[in-house]
Amino acid sequence: MNIQAKKLELVQMILNSDKPAVLEKIARILESIERGILQSRSGNTISHEQVMEKYSKWLSK
Repeated sequence: MNIQAKKLELVQMILNSDKPAVLEKIARILESIERGILQSRSGNTISHEQVMEKYSKWLSK
């Protein structure tokens, strides 16, 4: 499936949704992605190793 078709499919799914909770979740996900992009562009990132160290106690269970 090409990117344009996928976009249209997602838009159609959103337009057909009557569940406010679903729409709010989608909005929060998109806002989170945008914040991450802005942080990355401003150089506010951490290395993979730092992430693994920080979350190792949850990953080793």
